[in-house]
Amino acid sequence: MFKKIFLSFSIYTATSVICALLGLIILPILTKHLSERDYGITALFSTFVLILIPLLGCSSGGYFWLKFFDKEQPKGQLNKLFSTYFWLVCGVSLITVLALVLSYPLFKNLSDFTLFFVVLIPMSGFASVISDQTTNYFINKKKEIRFLIYSVVITLIELALSYYLIVYIYKNWEGRIVAWLISLCLQFLYAIWLFAIRERYIQFVLSKSLLIKLLLFGYPLIFHQLGKYIINQSDRLFIANMISVDEAGIYSIGYQVGAMLLLPIAAFSNFYTPFMNERLANINPAKETEIVKASYVFAGMIIFCYFAMLLITPYFFELLIDEKFHKGALYVFWVGLAYLFWGLYILFSTIIFYKEKTKFLGWLSIL
Repeated sequence: MFKKIFLSFSIYTATSVICALLGLIILPILTKHLSERDYGITALFSTFVLILIPLLGCSSGGYFWLKFFDKEQPKGQLNKLFSTYFWLVCGVSLITVLALVLSYPLFKNLSDFTLFFVVLIPMSGFASVISDQTTNYFINKKKEIRFLIYSVVITLIELALSYYLIVYIYKNWEGRIVAWLISLCLQFLYAIWLFAIRERYIQFVLSKSLLIKLLLFGYPLIFHQLGKYIINQSDRLFIANMISVDEAGIYSIGYQVGAMLLLPIAAFSNFYTPFMNERLANINPAKETEIVKASYVFAGMIIFCYFAMLLITPYFFELLIDEKFHKGALYVFWVGLAYLFWGLYILFSTIIFYKEKTKFLGWLSIL
């Protein structure tokens, strides 16, 4: 059993490392051709998208994968559930686009974004919510090799487009955002093919009873995930408004390096969630022991990785990052520490999700 766990974890770790290394290879080029302000604007765009994601998806996507392992469901129930989730996201996203278009005259002078880019924010959030289900599909189906190939190919496409559009076409922040949008569009089209054509999960079905279950599961998590994204992303908004967009760009580089701690966390989490759900579905003393051992290994691993990251940070900035962004090294300690605690939180939150006690997380976020 542990050989399978080790193999899954190794593949997910390799995926994270390969994608991260690809990002590091292009980072010196991006920091050379983009100014601090350019980085600040791209960071703000991604911040707005990430904050919208829990609202657009109503934080209910996890309910489908929770029921994915339930073998006692009626035939066709998963199709109805995913279809209901898909049309829910479509409806909320459309309302959000209309709201932003109507309110744009009120805040158009507060940013560098035109109406076109403002509309792209919720559309990007919608595409991200649906595209994320592709990786969830590979994870829960235990298709680790497909997960690796998919993740690496998407990363290569995005980085190649970023290099070309920034260096030769736009030569500013627009090149980075357009490259990300093209990559996201490709991911969305693949997700539609996978869930609508191959698996036939997306149908013209909207179940009222399943919609209520999705909303009851997800609405407490909206506060929880929104709180998470606000805590993670609002720092850029505060820095941009209280200091400058340039400083937000410098901070985003430090944040990107500190967030490298997410590599082992994401790798472990990718197999830990289905690992936990399968064992909790038929719990016994032997499976409890497996869960405890895996949890201790994970906690020790991310603590070790955190201190290793702090040791290499000065050399990393000196060798790979353009001098105008060197101040960003000051932020690595705090960003990494935050992700260390986030990784430990994952150990306990998985059980809360399984028990469908999401109201607890909602109240916790409000407090």
